[in-house]
Amino acid sequence: IDPFMSGKTTTSCKNKTDLHEYCGSIHGNNTQSCHMGFYVCLDDFPFQQTDNNKDSSNKDCVVYDFGIREQPDFGVVMSRPPFNCRVLAFDPSPVTKKWYASNTTLARMVKTSSNYELKPYGGGYADETLHLNQYDWDQVSIVRFPFRVLNPNTCTQGKCKYFFHNQQQFRLPVRSVPSIMAEHDHKHLTILKLDVEGSEYRMIESIIDSGACKQIDQLLLEWHHYDIDARYGEGSIPIHNVIHSMLKEKCGLEQFWIHDATGWPSNEKMYFDMHMTMRYNLASFKRVAPAPSLFNGQVSQKIKS
Repeated sequence: IDPFMSGKTTTSCKNKTDLHEYCGSIHGNNTQSCHMGFYVCLDDFPFQQTDNNKDSSNKDCVVYDFGIREQPDFGVVMSRPPFNCRVLAFDPSPVTKKWYASNTTLARMVKTSSNYELKPYGGGYADETLHLNQYDWDQVSIVRFPFRVLNPNTCTQGKCKYFFHNQQQFRLPVRSVPSIMAEHDHKHLTILKLDVEGSEYRMIESIIDSGACKQIDQLLLEWHHYDIDARYGEGSIPIHNVIHSMLKEKCGLEQFWIHDATGWPSNEKMYFDMHMTMRYNLASFKRVAPAPSLFNGQVSQKIKS
């Protein structure tokens, strides 16, 4: 495998967008208030000709939006003209629950939309209840911080004291993409968006193992908590290289956009103090060719099981 594979695009998109040009309408035509960042490819997008002032449903477009915090902009835009997609959003975070119960413009908008539905659970490999942990931006994450950490500012006579990090835990429900698809009788997804604070690895494992990835047209995600390969240096990310290879070979999905080849490290002092390297990146994949056995019945059976 090319050690720098994950930093390269292997297919192109003539009409890609981060949806900012569509987002202003949900913020009083103020695009500065938009919280976007993920690129979508519109080359073969299933648009539906409708009255732009009418909230109608495009049955050919289904979007799953995992991880919205109190910023549901992506899913809200996809649920409205000119897309009119059926959007299911997922987030069990306390901050999301508080936002949804509020009277903000976006909260009112999603609660009255016939195309948008918020589910109070997160994403995972399987349907289960997990201990998720306190994380940045009032979110929850699968990642666990070290409890006992050496404090270099307290070293005397060759020994250092510890400081202890208490990370609040939440027992919250998660579900797998194949299970959700089966429940809603969704034969394919137009877009699967994952911004799940480290759970993307287990979720991608699930859609590959089950075959559900073969029924997804675009995969948009934020990578979390990875490090570079010391053998090759910056831009070489072994776990991402393996996933890229599997998405291409098993799912027919290839990367058409990436924020940058290496991503960026967190600048939060708390991670420096805990001796943790936390890196992030954004990437988008699209279907390039039918995956092996794309619609052979075997995959559909896996989805329904």
